[in-house]
Amino acid sequence: MKLQSTALVLVFIAVSASPVLWAQANKGPEISAPATAQSEMRIGAGDLLSVGVFDTPELSGNFRVDENGVTSFPLIGTVHLAGLSTEQAQQLIQSKLVEGNFVKHPQVTVLITEYATQGITILGEVKTPGVYPALGGKHLFDLIAMASGLTPTAGNLVTVTHRYHPSNPITVPLRSSNGELTSNIALQPGDTVVVQRAGIVYVLGDVGRPGGFVIDSDYMTVVQALALAQGAATTASLNKAKLLRRTASGVKEIPLPLKAILQSKIPDQVVQAGDIIFVPSSAAKSIIHGGFQGILQSALVATIYRL
Repeated sequence: MKLQSTALVLVFIAVSASPVLWAQANKGPEISAPATAQSEMRIGAGDLLSVGVFDTPELSGNFRVDENGVTSFPLIGTVHLAGLSTEQAQQLIQSKLVEGNFVKHPQVTVLITEYATQGITILGEVKTPGVYPALGGKHLFDLIAMASGLTPTAGNLVTVTHRYHPSNPITVPLRSSNGELTSNIALQPGDTVVVQRAGIVYVLGDVGRPGGFVIDSDYMTVVQALALAQGAATTASLNKAKLLRRTASGVKEIPLPLKAILQSKIPDQVVQAGDIIFVPSSAAKSIIHGGFQGILQSALVATIYRL
């Protein structure tokens, strides 16, 4: 029994070396409120602006924002526009025309005709990460489609960082609690989108299909994980199952009374990303159900886990 426990810890340490395992460890990121179309486009350094002053063509034209975020206009001189929305830029130019007594009631329009950063970057769990054009306005699902969709290990959280607010990224869920797609937020040129990786629970031992399984919803229980592994084999020792979990103090081995859980005698347990459920086989049952072949298979499994 001591040898088996040591083998389990070694398996746990080997598996935990994968970056997938701890991608969404114990505490997930705090989810911010979804961004909406109210997040207006912001003027940035290098952008080309089309400024029009009604009935005053000599004050209208195309103006480039320099690296300092400043633009020079006729009569009013230099104006700092970087970080402003087009509506705010219009109001600022109008106020300066009035303050200088150049135009009594100016009607100004400002349009961004060329962005210094034309693309949106998408990284993480998509099939073809990269930079994609943002012309015409793009939403989150548009960008994911352009990146050929999500990978099988994609999680439910997406982080969006606007180029004007790099220190304030927002995190939104892809799907709601009932599985419907949600948070199709508007994106801006220069944004960076990162699709986070899902947590994985491993089910090993005497089960139908041992392996790692993605937590594709808000949570997963022991019974759900066991079902994904096609259930316990007839030779499994349900009363000796264990749950291995990484904690701040190291690997914790938790007894898992599978038989009582499956019989609804005790509540099902919620598993965490990176947990390992190990279902050992019963030597007596192996002899009865599989004879010599069952013993060989059990020995082979034991050898693998020991390594």
